[in-house]
Amino acid sequence: MFERRHDGSGGCFVDIGIQVTHLVWAAYTLVENAVAGVLQQWGYERVHDHNFRLCFRQKPAIWSRIPRLTLDFEGPTTRHGERTRAHLEIRSRGLFFNVDNEQLLCFGVYPTTMGHTTVIGAMQQVDTRFIFYLRANTITIHPESCEDDTVPTPSEW
Repeated sequence: MFERRHDGSGGCFVDIGIQVTHLVWAAYTLVENAVAGVLQQWGYERVHDHNFRLCFRQKPAIWSRIPRLTLDFEGPTTRHGERTRAHLEIRSRGLFFNVDNEQLLCFGVYPTTMGHTTVIGAMQQVDTRFIFYLRANTITIHPESCEDDTVPTPSEW
């Protein structure tokens, strides 16, 4: 579903220039249905909005009910014969955002408009460190607080 094809199409990219993640349609449908099912099971009302595919009315405790989404990536085989793997865990605040004066929570993941390509957007990269090993053609993903990356003020120099 996410593999890069021999013709160069498909694959998955990490792009800070795109606000939200865009999943290939097959993956998006599975994720949307799973997330909607969990929230509706807890009794939260799905609301239709013409700008977003999946929204819920903001209610107490809804943030604690939003499931985490983990994207599992499998890369090339190491010289020891093991497949390289990376996992991106996206918490609730990386999946939904407030809309309409904070009355609605809408899903910050969209179906792709780029054929068979998945793009991990900036919203889902927050509080995560991505380390790209270009020679090995691998990526390592670690949770990390972005608050530690603030620019020092002149008094801290």
